[in-house]
Amino acid sequence: SLRLIRLGMPDGHPVPKTADGSKLSGLNLDAPGSTVSVFTPNDAKDAAWLCKRLDLATVQLIRPGSKETVRTPARVELMTSPFAAPGEGIPPWLPANVPVRASTIFTHFIDLSSAAWATPKFFAMLADHTADAAQKKALREIAALPWPEFRAEVIGAMPTLCSVLAKYPAAMPPLGRLLEHSTPLRSRV
Repeated sequence: SLRLIRLGMPDGHPVPKTADGSKLSGLNLDAPGSTVSVFTPNDAKDAAWLCKRLDLATVQLIRPGSKETVRTPARVELMTSPFAAPGEGIPPWLPANVPVRASTIFTHFIDLSSAAWATPKFFAMLADHTADAAQKKALREIAALPWPEFRAEVIGAMPTLCSVLAKYPAAMPPLGRLLEHSTPLRSRV
């Protein structure tokens, strides 16, 4: 019988603590009604593709006093603006105020496999960050569809984030804007 589940946190994130401050090292599933949600990470290939596509795969570091440059995995730190209104800013499912690899965000924190992020506002945002006139026009037309048509044509096709960005290669949304439209990684059953 299953009694203890070890928590594995991605990319060095701290293990959650209980109300009394002690580290949570397992879950007791003996209580009636106990449930377990399994969060299966997104495919690492999709996360790597997104990082490359959004030019987040690596950063170039120049060592002081050396002409040598080093390419290293990009790390980002998501921080809420001090000017943000309460409730605005970084979505609560994303790691805030800690350095984290962009690939970790795409692998462990946001849902890449569903069309939950596909909204008219998302397509309008993509259009705002598209240099190609034809692609910008197509994205604006999608964003302007009446809801019943949008639901049938766009959401009904179940596009993934990767498939939309592949279809519109001129769209280069900043990471922050993309994450504003993200949805949390969902448990798989």
